[in-house]
Amino acid sequence: MATSQENENNSAKRYSFKNWFQTSMTLVHPQWKIIRLDDSFVIFWGHELTINKFKLIDPRQKKHDVGIQKLENGDFIIHEGLLEICQYYNLKENKVIHVNYVDKDTFLFKVFSAEAIEIDYTS
Repeated sequence: MATSQENENNSAKRYSFKNWFQTSMTLVHPQWKIIRLDDSFVIFWGHELTINKFKLIDPRQKKHDVGIQKLENGDFIIHEGLLEICQYYNLKENKVIHVNYVDKDTFLFKVFSAEAIEIDYTS
């Protein structure tokens, strides 16, 4: 039987600080041309975002090319490819996009409704 201290140690390893800030969740509207990545994500991973073209990959492995730009104030925005993504998934209202940084040019992503229901990725 594991002690409470062992349980705490196990969960600390499972949810490492690094992994917590590997994600960014942002509200998206189909008419918007840009979305901004979370400040906490940029603090921990902005230094690794050295190229301006990335792949967003949905849960069904469909790949979308997007452009990421660093602004003068240090913010990072996704500024190319969003309208195409909204059209591909037929997004017509506000959604929340969750992106998970995988490596230097790849993000996994999921899209949710305002009610936190994941969209159907089949088209």
